[in-house]
Amino acid sequence: MEFIYILIIIFILLFLLYNYQKHNQSEIKYWFIDVGASHGLNELPNPWKKNDINKYLSFEPTDLEVDTDKDIPHTNYKKAVSDITGKQKFYTCKVKEGSSLKKQNFNYIKNNYEQLVKTRGNDKGYHKTWFDRSKIVSEEYIDCIKLDDVLTELNAFDQYDILKIDVQGAEYEVLKGANKWVTEYGKGIHLELFDIPMYEDIRLNHEVKEYLENLDYELIWKSEPFGTFSAARDYFFINKKRGDKYLINKYKIKN
Repeated sequence: MEFIYILIIIFILLFLLYNYQKHNQSEIKYWFIDVGASHGLNELPNPWKKNDINKYLSFEPTDLEVDTDKDIPHTNYKKAVSDITGKQKFYTCKVKEGSSLKKQNFNYIKNNYEQLVKTRGNDKGYHKTWFDRSKIVSEEYIDCIKLDDVLTELNAFDQYDILKIDVQGAEYEVLKGANKWVTEYGKGIHLELFDIPMYEDIRLNHEVKEYLENLDYELIWKSEPFGTFSAARDYFFINKKRGDKYLINKYKIKN
C-alpha cells in the first residue's frame, strides 16, 4: 500500500511539473524583427502569434499596411533591408506582395514554363496567373539599410531574439547585412526561400542553408512547399549555442 501512495505522489508531482513548465512556456515572449512585414502582426508565419512577441521591429518599403497591436511596442522603417545602406532599385509588381529588390525572372519562367507546369503544376493554379500578378508596374531607386546599422543606431543588438525574412528572393542579402546580429546575438531565423530561380540573381534554399550552417545555425523545421510552382518553403534555423528549448518546442508543429 505504501508503494502505491508513493507512486501516486510521484504522478502528482510530475503532473504539476508538466503544467508548470507548460504555463511558463506560454509566457515566454521574444523580441522580433520582421523584414518584409506586409500586413505585420496579422500575418505572422506559422507558428508565430501576437502573444509570442514582446517587442516588434518591422521593415516594409511598400505602402502595404503593417498591422500592429497597441499592447506591443513597435518601430517600423519604410525601407528595404539589404547588404548595403544606400539606394537600390526596387521592382514593384502588380500584386505588391511580390515586389522585391530582385526582378521577377520572366525569362526563366517563360523558357521553362511547359516543363514547370508538367512537374510542378499542382500549385492550386498559381502558375496560371503568375505572369499577370508579376507585371512590374514601376522601377525606382529606394532607400535601403543594413540591419546591423539599424541595431547599432538603436543600441539593440542584444535585445532582439528572432529574425523573420520574407523579401522575395533577397533573403541572402538581408543576412549579409545583418552579419553581426546573426553571428553574435541571434537565437533563431525564419525565412522564406525558393528552390528554383523565381527571381533573377537569387540564392536558392540550399545555398542559404549552407551559409547559415557555416555560422553555427541548424535547420530544425521546414514547411510544405507553397506558392507558384510550389517553389517556396518556410524554414527555421536555430543557433546551436543561443537557441532555447522553447523555440525548439514551438517548431514541433504539423505542416
